[in-house]
Amino acid sequence: MKKPKRKKDWVGLRVRSRKDLQNSLGKIPAGTIFTVDRNYAGLYLTSDPCPHCGVRFFIIKVPEREVTIIEEEEDVSKSDTGA
Repeated sequence: MKKPKRKKDWVGLRVRSRKDLQNSLGKIPAGTIFTVDRNYAGLYLTSDPCPHCGVRFFIIKVPEREVTIIEEEEDVSKSDTGA
């Protein structure tokens, strides 16, 4: 999927981090799937809940170049555990 032209078009997109991201609570590994909440001076991202404990990470001001937009089909196939 192509990068959106307008900042508001990023909101609601599913993205995958290209490298480890860090906030004040910890380090989030590369490949984590996020939802874009807003785009103001960088992306405001919310991670999917951990399947084991339910924790969600929020990270702000992430440059657009540090994430890859993912297609909905790819998102489903990566998160499917086969159970």
